[in-house]
Amino acid sequence: MASLFTLFGDIFVENASANKAISDTVGNAETASTKTSASFGSVAKNVGVGVLAVGSAATAVAGSLVSVASSTASAADAIDEGSQKLGMTTEGYQEWSYILDQNGMDIDSFGTSMKGMVTTMTDGSLESSGALDTLGLSLTDLQGMSQEDALEAVVAKFQELPEGADKSALAIDVFGKSGMDMLPVLDQTAGSLDDMKQTAHDYGMVMSDEAVTAGAELGDSL
Repeated sequence: MASLFTLFGDIFVENASANKAISDTVGNAETASTKTSASFGSVAKNVGVGVLAVGSAATAVAGSLVSVASSTASAADAIDEGSQKLGMTTEGYQEWSYILDQNGMDIDSFGTSMKGMVTTMTDGSLESSGALDTLGLSLTDLQGMSQEDALEAVVAKFQELPEGADKSALAIDVFGKSGMDMLPVLDQTAGSLDDMKQTAHDYGMVMSDEAVTAGAELGDSL
């Protein structure tokens, strides 16, 4: 964020310097106008157009930067709030947003699946325990993890299972009614999610935790 405001400063400073130089040029032209009035009159006219062009360009650039900053701040704020709702890190939230998007899902509706998984992890019922046992996981193991790590562990186990009705039924047992929506992700091959995460980073689609925090704070200040 600091570099953004530094850039603003540079624009205004350079604009001021340009205006002063142009003003000096016009002044010199007027002083010499008794000898070359026609020539310098034309120069002064063109310089005047230049003043307007420089000023307009600087204003347009500054306005564009403010717009970009505002949009970035809004995105950072949405990431910050969304990650808290899902009990994930801001980085994990963005990675999963990309993964879900690549599989025809939406991060905003993903909360239902997360809620279903958390319920399975915490209700302690025999049905929940049985579903996790089928995956080769235990309630004790999952309860000692963060929600994000638990999700990774559950999905990894699902990816080891063959596709079919049994897998679909198990997805519903673990994730609730939205378990069917999770199948495109659960049917991925082992390691594919890591590849998609890396792709998200390679494409610059994941903001750092520091950038998200700074962006959210900028949004509040704006």
